Amino acid sequence: MQSGLSLFVLAKTWMRDSHGLFDYESDHVAKSLFELKCAGHLVRDEHKVQFLPLRPGSHQPEALLAVQKQVGDRYTVAQYTEEDSLWTVVRYLPGPKKGLELTTDSILKLGRVVFRIKEIGEGMDTERSGLGEAEESVEIEEATGEEIVCRICYERQSSRENPLLSPCKCDGTVKYLHLNCLKMWIKSKVTTRQTDNSVTYQWKTIECDLCKLELPLTVRTKTDQVVLFQYDRPSVPYIVLEAVPTEREAAKALHVIMMTQGKQTIRLGRGHDSDVRINDISVSRCHAMIRFETGRFSVEDNDSKFGTLVKTAKQLDLREGGSLTVQAGRSLLMVQVKRSTSKAVDGNFRQLPIDEFAA
Repeated sequence: MQSGLSLFVLAKTWMRDSHGLFDYESDHVAKSLFELKCAGHLVRDEHKVQFLPLRPGSHQPEALLAVQKQVGDRYTVAQYTEEDSLWTVVRYLPGPKKGLELTTDSILKLGRVVFRIKEIGEGMDTERSGLGEAEESVEIEEATGEEIVCRICYERQSSRENPLLSPCKCDGTVKYLHLNCLKMWIKSKVTTRQTDNSVTYQWKTIECDLCKLELPLTVRTKTDQVVLFQYDRPSVPYIVLEAVPTEREAAKALHVIMMTQGKQTIRLGRGHDSDVRINDISVSRCHAMIRFETGRFSVEDNDSKFGTLVKTAKQLDLREGGSLTVQAGRSLLMVQVKRSTSKAVDGNFRQLPIDEFAA
């Protein structure tokens, strides 16, 4: 290890355990500060965060952050397991920029509500896109025989463009329905809400009214792969937020956000005056803003109670002078790499008074 360079970590844990949230307005937080010069894990026991040096074969309970050995002038920190994600805290981004750039497949979290950036477009391509395009398509049976009738329109005729399909477990006279009838039925299950700058599509699990089998939004026939519900891409720059449900019964949603002429900022929040309304108690009335500048979309926090977060890479490198703030469950971890004010660190790490973090 390089003698004068240390990794400083200030850990803050909200005393209340609620959906893995951290309350940025609360004073009821437990704090601890570490200077690290060795590999190991930050772990949480109740409200207290501790550092455990790496020992081969040892069990690390509820690890928040893995600290890897220094290579040259660089420290590496990483999430401990596949399930326990690290999230970049947007309000504490280093440097003068307030926003964090969003790209396709970025994962965004407002309070406890999670979104995936499904699509970003410049607005030149106005083809249709599908709600279920990210899903793996499901192969479904096509009908054969002349006596088969669609259970919705009661017609026998079918074609390559509009075949009779069996998308669920129903049998007998209600087994088949036309592809176009299936599309129309699914469309009736999707609620659409439109404002000047957004279109929101919302639906619960789409299942057969009779056999209760959940129906896919993308299917494969003998000849084609078909998206069963589509929306129009806007003719202006746009970004699409797809809600990631945390429970099976939770409603699903897709927000198509449009930057109409002269509009560069879209407000996200629970309030009625938000451009995109997110009806969840953990979301502030005006929680965050999405900005469009110089051809790029970015997200900016609006001092929200439970924070605006973007999922980080699994491993992050920090050099001298570098800093980052990540959230792991209800703990906030503020990390800096800088020269130590002490000539030596006993045992390769030490716990410090909180006021030394900014020194």
